[in-house]
Amino acid sequence: MLFKIAASIFLCHFAMAQNFNYISGNWGYNRGWFRPSNTTIFTPDGMIEIDNAIGKDRPSSLTFENYIVHPTIPQYSYEIAFNMAQVRPGLTLVLKIGQDHMKWVLDNKRNYNFRGQYADVYIKDGDQVEQVSFEEAVKRENLSFLHYERTDGHNIFHISFGAYQDIAKIGKVVIQM
Repeated sequence: MLFKIAASIFLCHFAMAQNFNYISGNWGYNRGWFRPSNTTIFTPDGMIEIDNAIGKDRPSSLTFENYIVHPTIPQYSYEIAFNMAQVRPGLTLVLKIGQDHMKWVLDNKRNYNFRGQYADVYIKDGDQVEQVSFEEAVKRENLSFLHYERTDGHNIFHISFGAYQDIAKIGKVVIQM
């Protein structure tokens, strides 16, 4: 399950206003938070099942190269909204279509229960690196050999329906002292 808070920096916003019928869009960048989940990973060296794997977000560094020259490298979100109907002045029903491009990086510094069939591995134990059998790594609950990052293809497409309320058209607010 994904818990995500998206803070969009609106780099693009366009509107063709004509009463309530208009299309708008935005492009922004996001951060993600994930809850533990059981994960199965297949590689050319074998298969690993991990119980309660912890995935972390890995945003790209804030550089001109990452965010301007190659804007699809960082985690991004985009959305196109179609205003469908005006319910009353200031309240509009909206259909939105969008995508969130996320990154999920395994926290391999934790101890995990895991199993599978895999070739011999190199694990880190303190400052030492040693080659051990996969079975020995399982006994030690040491996944330090696995550097797994789900970035390409970890995209969440969504279609949503909602309402926009223009707060300037809610009504008069009287503040008494």
